[in-house]
Amino acid sequence: MKKLGMMVAVMAVLGLAFTTYSFGQTGMPGWRVGPRTGPKAPKRLDPLKIEIITGEVVRVVKQAPKQENVPAQVLLRVQTDRDTVEVLMGPAWFLDQQTIKITEGDKVEVKAARSDRPKGTVFTALEVKKGDQTLVLRDATGAPRWGSQKQR
Repeated sequence: MKKLGMMVAVMAVLGLAFTTYSFGQTGMPGWRVGPRTGPKAPKRLDPLKIEIITGEVVRVVKQAPKQENVPAQVLLRVQTDRDTVEVLMGPAWFLDQQTIKITEGDKVEVKAARSDRPKGTVFTALEVKKGDQTLVLRDATGAPRWGSQKQR
């Protein structure tokens, strides 16, 4: 009887351990385990695609969100020596809180990551320099400064 009780206890412990392990690998429905993957996963910037763009801001565009609960985004159109490029800045609510304001006609130097998409090339701004001021938007990996802040 003692052996049977010991075997049942060992089986229960092993069963619990394997169940916990398997849920840790695939996750329970509705749980997020580990880094996000798939089409909505945050993309990290390729350091080899970082460029410096120098030019004049010809347009500041506040794009309305395409989905509910997604903030409006700010894009710059910058005229360089060669052509006009589109630069994704970040959410409008975050940029509105900054002391540095970028407006049409400003001469800027943008450190940005190039992203070639089917509809054309878009640059994601890491930093924007206007005169002697620098607006830092993302770190070297592309993680945004507003990531830990809530929308206001």
